[in-house]
Amino acid sequence: MMSDYLKYIDVNGIQTRYFEKGTGEAVVLIHGGNPGTFYNSLVWDLNFDYLSQYFHVIAFDRLAMGRTGIPDSRKIDYPSIVEHSVNFLEALGLRDVTLVGHSRGGFVATLICLQRADLMSKLILVDSGTTAPDIPPRTSDFYAELDSMAPTVETRESVLRELKANSYDISHLSEELKNETFELANLATTKEAKLRFERDALKEEMNELRKSTLETIKNGAIQCPTLILWGLNDPSAIVERGLNLFRIISNANKEITIFHAISQAGHYVFRDRFREFNNTVANFIKQI
Repeated sequence: MMSDYLKYIDVNGIQTRYFEKGTGEAVVLIHGGNPGTFYNSLVWDLNFDYLSQYFHVIAFDRLAMGRTGIPDSRKIDYPSIVEHSVNFLEALGLRDVTLVGHSRGGFVATLICLQRADLMSKLILVDSGTTAPDIPPRTSDFYAELDSMAPTVETRESVLRELKANSYDISHLSEELKNETFELANLATTKEAKLRFERDALKEEMNELRKSTLETIKNGAIQCPTLILWGLNDPSAIVERGLNLFRIISNANKEITIFHAISQAGHYVFRDRFREFNNTVANFIKQI
């Protein structure tokens, strides 16, 4: 089990949970979601053991998420999340890293690549609608609709609503992930993180950060081998957005850029079709 490889490290005063296994080239898995939601590094439990057969694999809980701590006084926004992530990589002494980022974790991975290319070897973005350009018109907000269904007190069933809605087939939901998601939903720190993130990470600032990031990418700031991997049936970040992101990166990237879509897979392509995902990622890292 992934939990057998649990570790903690102090990252500039923030107790940070991570899982580590394997040897060789470093591969760091970055989960999605915002602080205050129930996302955490155990979401990679179907990929961790396979990839660690070939690589030095690390999956960590981002700032104010999972079991990682909350800063006492600093803002909780994406600049601080990226700073903590970089500090985590440096605390472990990692270099020549392949970053694998899912959804909002893909945005974090992209910002690390733009700010600290010296740490990077390769970049893998997985269904990262936050990084990709929007496609108008946007008639509904997938996540706002899910939030409107939230009960006053979360139950074992209700905490899985996003995982289920964003999956092609829910049979991939392991008991370990279900139990961890429920426990996190009821932690006081999770509720505190939600309130502080909603206060600190203003929507207008996030939109500006997304726009400026895309402009920076268009100007050629990503210069490393890049794989964009997408679930063909993603209901929250449609595959056309992934293709548009591929075009933007590949137009300016002097290194190879690959787009790979997997059918019968939703937003959680790395779980829905974990065998193909694992093979695709491993082959990309080994062969490029």
